[in-house]
Amino acid sequence: MAKNTHPAIIARDDFEKVQEILTKNQKVFKTVRAESEQIRTEYQNDLAGMVFCADCGRSMDFDRLPHGAEESKKVCYYICRARQADDKCIGHQITEKLLKALVMDQLHLFIVRLSDKRKILEELRKIEDMQNPVYRAKSEVMSLTDKVGQMAKKREQLYADYVAGAVDSEEYQQIREEYSRQYDSLRTALQRVEAKKMEVEQQIREYLNMTSNLEAHLDDFGFDAQLVKSLVQRIEVSADKRIRIVFGFQDVLADFGKESAGK
Repeated sequence: MAKNTHPAIIARDDFEKVQEILTKNQKVFKTVRAESEQIRTEYQNDLAGMVFCADCGRSMDFDRLPHGAEESKKVCYYICRARQADDKCIGHQITEKLLKALVMDQLHLFIVRLSDKRKILEELRKIEDMQNPVYRAKSEVMSLTDKVGQMAKKREQLYADYVAGAVDSEEYQQIREEYSRQYDSLRTALQRVEAKKMEVEQQIREYLNMTSNLEAHLDDFGFDAQLVKSLVQRIEVSADKRIRIVFGFQDVLADFGKESAGK
């Protein structure tokens, strides 16, 4: 199309002003987007998927610092937006810095408790008492092994009695079937307690190894994302900024305590 051959819809000066505004807006948009990407890269959500509102149960959103804020005022925080959908929740928030500090304090106390229990468990393993889960498992294995051996001898003696004529063929068959049933039952029970013994020993080894490794963090109160993710499943934040942590850690000693209490 030839230039200046048709009447202009808008004046040339107005058109050029609009173009200048569009160009300026594009530059502003690119600048804001670049700053936003930089902020998202610099301020990562280290607790992604782990923070929930203790009042309504919804996941709390991670909000980054406002654009253009002074460095000293920059802050990230977690906020529950349920207020928009549920009048029962006030839509509270907590700064990321405070939440991380609270989490690490709770982790420190948790590791201290695990360390104390580890020492108790190590001593417990040395005690030959039925309250000791390792000793109890070993005792069950030894008892059933002895019973299996006794039943095997009974079967051998039964055959010897049959050969000697002490029992006839009908009695031999009946007694043999009963002995076989008892023997198979004992073998099954023995396999079960042997598996339980191995499981108990494996749990204890893993427990002792893990708690021993965790003790290396007792003198470090700085935020450790890897440590948090390895131990924590869920963090619940209440309106008064108290937190509750759900740990993804099997407390073997606690389980043993329940077993002992039920004996």
